[in-house]
Amino acid sequence: MTDINRTVLTADEVGELLGFRRDFIYDLCRRGEIPYKKIGRRYYRFNRADIEKWLHEQG
Repeated sequence: MTDINRTVLTADEVGELLGFRRDFIYDLCRRGEIPYKKIGRRYYRFNRADIEKWLHEQG
């Protein structure tokens, strides 16, 4: 288990936090259903506060 107490998370860490596989997190990104930032062409990063807010809004 990784330390996911940082403010910026990877897709793997978001998946671990939410209980989803990394591929599903990427699918959510492509559909615009989860807040993220894309760095360059390859890297997805997630603000922990945005993810927690999004999760709360999902009910």
